[in-house]
Amino acid sequence: MDTWIKTKNPLDLRAVQMASVEFYMYYRTEVQSDWIFVGASVDGVNFIGEYWTGWSRDFQYFNLNLSEFK
Repeated sequence: MDTWIKTKNPLDLRAVQMASVEFYMYYRTEVQSDWIFVGASVDGVNFIGEYWTGWSRDFQYFNLNLSEFK
């Protein structure tokens, strides 16, 4: 399965000084077969972010700085 969560209307970050996506995540996936990806894009095609696979064993903190997407 390949699913994406996208906003209907892209966020316009030109007027903000700083923006980020922050969360804690616990994951348990099949290593090298299942992946979790969190990222951002300015064109909806090329994304910058981070992938996870395997088992986190605990909650992991994630922070994606969105400043470069202005």
